[in-house]
Amino acid sequence: MRIALQDSLLGGGDPVALCERAAALGVDGLAIASVGLEGRLDALVNAARRTGVRIAGIHYGREGALLDADMPTRERALARLRAAIAAAVDLEAAGVVIVPHYGAYALPDLFPWKSSGELYAEMLHMHLRTLSDFCYALGTSLFIQTAPTHETAFISRLEQANAVVRRIKHPNVRIALDLDVLVDEMPDPAAIDRQVSRHGDQIGYVARAIASCDPLHDHFFSSALRQGGYDGWLVLTGTSAPPPDRLIEIIDSVRARLQG
Repeated sequence: MRIALQDSLLGGGDPVALCERAAALGVDGLAIASVGLEGRLDALVNAARRTGVRIAGIHYGREGALLDADMPTRERALARLRAAIAAAVDLEAAGVVIVPHYGAYALPDLFPWKSSGELYAEMLHMHLRTLSDFCYALGTSLFIQTAPTHETAFISRLEQANAVVRRIKHPNVRIALDLDVLVDEMPDPAAIDRQVSRHGDQIGYVARAIASCDPLHDHFFSSALRQGGYDGWLVLTGTSAPPPDRLIEIIDSVRARLQG
């Protein structure tokens, strides 16, 4: 597995500075937010090539509401997502990571026909029918990521993300596993091990908040991922930049556990 840092952990700045700081820390790559990416895309491509730091993935975040009840809002979000997918190709990234919906349900509960969640699932599936082929044509991937229950009413469990991915049955649509959300779902490390092993063939991207890195949990994570043959990115995330010495300590500790 390769280790990458979310750009927020490096305090922002221009692409050259970001890549140079990542290289100095000894990580393999950077994960980049999609907001404002168009204006710095060329500089980021050049900086990544010059420093040897790869771009792990692009995080779509809250840039648009792909499942909004308003059609023009959905269309704008879809256009921004397609732009992020195209940027992933330019950056030679693994793909684009997206949480399909943030917040409470806005669509109605149409029982006995379909619940709100089922309506969201159908809309997402219809989007993925075209987005999957778009990713395939460009040679990149889309990763469906869970979010905590206080952030989304839609996909907050690994099994839900797995259901979306298995339904579309497309090699360019896979799961982005947020390890912290999984710990919230099932705190028992042994249960986590079973869950990761069970869905391992659909996992294409893994994220872990540095504030949550725990030797016991991470031992089970790394063991289950290795047994499942996972050889992608492990992206360390966070909302603020820790001191460089502390960041190096965390990176070294995670790397040691990944190597068994």
